Amino acid sequence: RARAMARTLGIAATTPFAAGALTGRQPMRRANALSIVAARYAWKPGSDTASRQSMGRNLFRNAGLTSTLLKTQSGRVRKGERMRFVTWEQMVADATVLAGMLRGRSLQGVIAIPRSGYFPGAIVAQILGLPMVGLDHFAQDGFKQSLAVGRMAGKPMPGAGSVLVIDDSVYRGSAIDQARRVLKEADRWSPLFAALYVCEDTPEAYKPDIGLTVCPRPRLFAWNWLGHSDLARTLFDFDGVFCPDGPADESPEYGAYLAGAPALHLPTVPIRGIVTHRLEPWREVSERWLASAGIKYGSLRMHPAASPTERRAQAYGLWKGEVYAADEEAALFVESSSTQAKMIAEVARKPVLCVANWVVYQGA
Repeated sequence: RARAMARTLGIAATTPFAAGALTGRQPMRRANALSIVAARYAWKPGSDTASRQSMGRNLFRNAGLTSTLLKTQSGRVRKGERMRFVTWEQMVADATVLAGMLRGRSLQGVIAIPRSGYFPGAIVAQILGLPMVGLDHFAQDGFKQSLAVGRMAGKPMPGAGSVLVIDDSVYRGSAIDQARRVLKEADRWSPLFAALYVCEDTPEAYKPDIGLTVCPRPRLFAWNWLGHSDLARTLFDFDGVFCPDGPADESPEYGAYLAGAPALHLPTVPIRGIVTHRLEPWREVSERWLASAGIKYGSLRMHPAASPTERRAQAYGLWKGEVYAADEEAALFVESSSTQAKMIAEVARKPVLCVANWVVYQGA
């Protein structure tokens, strides 16, 4: 099956990702298999959307994989709808796949679309041994601001030719459109536009030349999820997410810990609310900590139990799931415990992101 996939996709056995996985010498995780299957599912301006969808589904079906990723969905999460979360590890693997596809294209450099385009751009540039600059820097001075240090030291910076313009993802295509306008003014460059993750419903005029993987919305990426606008419809656990789990709340040091707990994952945009197993007597110290951390939230739901003993009488996660289910505007829950995340998703029948393992439990 692996060899058939390689023949169908036209993947050379010498590409960085194919040598072991496609010959069966190493176990291939499902996530990596999805990347390999989608690796040559490239966008071509003007091609028919229906035929691209059909080709993609056939590739996934022939590989024995699900075609769920090829479904076009809206950005708003509904009950039973899938939420996708792309980890750092998956992004690095996908950028490596893209670099392998680009070998032999005589590229002179890489232009990263700020800010998220810097991550895949740096990986591709490093693998291919090319200079890289951000689009804003390129608009001013081309590749002159590229730091010629290390292995690039002494190498001349390009002044014309083919360049890769890369972003992590494309949805509406506004960033790609801006990059096209910048490159149009510098007619000595021949740009190739690429993105790791694309949507079927992106306007045809704004699609990149190469889209590595179809990743429909709703989706979040590990490198920018804490600043995503979808957090306005997201509920958060407190301990284990904003700060590490502390001592038991019956312990004498519990109050001091809550007041000075170190920070973990702090959203940089307003969130819908917080649902915590902390009890009501700890509301004031919790609110002070949230204010000092700069977290803007709509509501803070403390557990209604009168004591830790009463709280422990109920399965952890059940109450959070009920609160989540009752909130029709909440589209995602962020939880620190995988056990609780599964239960919350099952009760609410809506997605839950677990920061302990970066898995989205779909709840359907």
